Amino acid sequence: MNANELKCAQESLEKEIYDLAKNEKLANDDVDPITDGVYDSAKYLAAKRHIMWVMKEPYDEIINGEPSGGRWNLARDCFAKSNAWSNPSWQPIIYTMYGLKHGLLWDDMDWIRNDKTMADVLQEIAYINVSKMPGYSVSNDGHIAECYRLWKPILFEQIDIYEPDVIIFANTFKHFKNDMLSDLNKIGSISFENVYAGDAYKWEGRLLLDVYHPNNRTVSKKVYVNSIIEAINSFNKI
Repeated sequence: MNANELKCAQESLEKEIYDLAKNEKLANDDVDPITDGVYDSAKYLAAKRHIMWVMKEPYDEIINGEPSGGRWNLARDCFAKSNAWSNPSWQPIIYTMYGLKHGLLWDDMDWIRNDKTMADVLQEIAYINVSKMPGYSVSNDGHIAECYRLWKPILFEQIDIYEPDVIIFANTFKHFKNDMLSDLNKIGSISFENVYAGDAYKWEGRLLLDVYHPNNRTVSKKVYVNSIIEAINSFNKI
């Protein structure tokens, strides 16, 4: 698939997302989907590794106690902003992707606040949420499980279209796992500095990483970033 074909495929996916939200009566005058995917098809395809991050749900605003807003695309509308580097959930992703791209680990990299151009690596990934509707700032597993059942066809269509070499599930793999069992093989656990950080799988020729959410406090940002970099370099050599 070339860049124009991928761009068209993403536009078609966005229409499917809006149609599903309308048919399921999720969208109304106050709330619409927040679509996701890639910032720029050419930049994504040009990356050495095609990497997808799978998060839980997007966030916009709360009106009268309910999630509201939407009708924008997370990747296109956020990943080129001058303050993209400051998002605490994206910072570990930025460090991870920047380290992978340049062959660096945590201690080798500058602080993002000192080199905000590091955030440009967000423009080279596929970034999708299990839910396509605005949510609360904190998500519970029961709610995300319901969202997964609703959006599952779209989610697997996104995997098919973006054809990632690596999928990093940020505390979301539990929802996908049963639907991947027919070709799922655990190939190891992820650890760095003797700290457990997740598990690695092979599925349909792809490397899957089941790791904590970037904002998780179980491990430090350094351990989180280095664990993922080491795992990808070890299990998905190019």
